[in-house]
Amino acid sequence: IADKPIGSNLTVNGVLNLSGSANFVAANDSYIVVANGTGGVKVLKRIAPEIDACANGDTWNINTNPSAKVERNQTIIKSGSIAFRNDLNVEGELYYCGAMQVGSNLLVQNGGKFDMNGSLVVNRDLNLGSNSTLVIEGSLTIHGNFNFGGTIIFKGSGSSLQVSGNVNNNGGKSEGTWSGRQL
Repeated sequence: IADKPIGSNLTVNGVLNLSGSANFVAANDSYIVVANGTGGVKVLKRIAPEIDACANGDTWNINTNPSAKVERNQTIIKSGSIAFRNDLNVEGELYYCGAMQVGSNLLVQNGGKFDMNGSLVVNRDLNLGSNSTLVIEGSLTIHGNFNFGGTIIFKGSGSSLQVSGNVNNNGGKSEGTWSGRQL
């Protein structure tokens, strides 16, 4: 299985051994359809590999910027221990492993994704916009309100949620198991 964007070189993404011959192949977004002779029609779905911030993240240096923003169409992979004095605004994708404290509000905007492995403390409100995703493997402590219209996913068996303020469900959903405040 390969990819060849216009004007770029062919990149091999994987190998799949289907018995027989491939008489017809068509691709659309994440799906590939193969007419496989006597083997019949095969429909394949390409699944992107998970990003592991604990193995691949470098440290985040914010000495000159007390707030941070992950722009739309931007992916940031970081690890370590960090404390923001002000807001953290996630419009793109942020993968973090370690301990993080957000001094003010955490905003995961519509369509954004924040995947956190470790300990996350938000000193004010956490706003999870519609069509956004927050993945927690570890502990999440919110000292203000939790306003969610997106999806929060708890991974692993030891995840926990503590909310000091109100939980305002604006059409959001939760997945997984966790201890502490129920949604």
